[in-house]
Order: sequence, then structure tokens, then C-alpha cells
Amino acid sequence: MNNNIHCMSAKAMLMNALYVPFVAFLNHFHQQLLILGVFICIDFALGFSKALYLRKPILYSRLWGGVMTKLTTITLPFMFYFFVIGLGEFKVEFDFLLRYVISALIVIEFYSVLGHIYSFRTGKELEDKDLLSFVVLKIRAFFEAWVIAFRGK
Repeated sequence: MNNNIHCMSAKAMLMNALYVPFVAFLNHFHQQLLILGVFICIDFALGFSKALYLRKPILYSRLWGGVMTKLTTITLPFMFYFFVIGLGEFKVEFDFLLRYVISALIVIEFYSVLGHIYSFRTGKELEDKDLLSFVVLKIRAFFEAWVIAFRGK
């Protein structure tokens, strides 16, 4: 009896409500998400290496701002998919659009990797002139400011 009550708890129901769409999302977009995850890891490692190579200070706020940006990048497709599941009958049309959203995030990460490689070769920062990189930089600046405010520095 006690085990049945535990299965009916609000926490268990919430986990089931999130778990099933998450597994469906991973099954449906696993190749694109794997590619995105690989590029995120490469980009993060190259960004850290670039800071060491160019002898730039590694700031706590910048490091955590980067981590939060990468977590947001990997979370956005799932949030969009969860939104699409909520729409119900429009799922097919938005499902097609979600492939493009994930592809755009892959392009952003690839562009960032190329920027790090450019910095290694030339010793200069690559200027971001496209809209997608501008948006990602604004998100990163927000998270860096948030970390600074949270730590009190």
C-alpha cells in the first residue's frame, strides 16, 4: 500500500510528465542532438584553451556565463519540443521547424569553433557579425551579469 501511494505523488507525476516527452524527443532527434552536444563540448574546450593560449584572464563570471549559455543552447530544443507537444494537432508542422532550429544551433556552435581556430592562428578575436552569434553573445552577457550579481562582485 505504501508503495502505491508513493507512485501517485506529485513528484512522480511531474517526473513522468517530463520523462516521456524527453525520451520521445531524444529518440526523434538523437543524431542532431549528438552533433550539437559534440560541437558544444569542442567549443567550450577550445574557448578555454584559447584563453590560456592568448594569456587572457579566466574569470569566474565568464566561465559560468559560458556554461549557462551552453546549457541554454542544449535546453532550448527540448523546451521548443515540449511546446510543440502542447499544441497537439499542429505537431507535424512544428516538428519540421524544430529540425531547422536544432540545425541553426549546430551552425552557431560550428561558427564559434571556427572563430576559436581563427584566434589560435592569428592571435586576434573574430568579430561576430551575424544575427545568430549576436543573440548568443547577448544571452552570454546576461548570464555573466547574473553570475556577477549572484556572487556579489
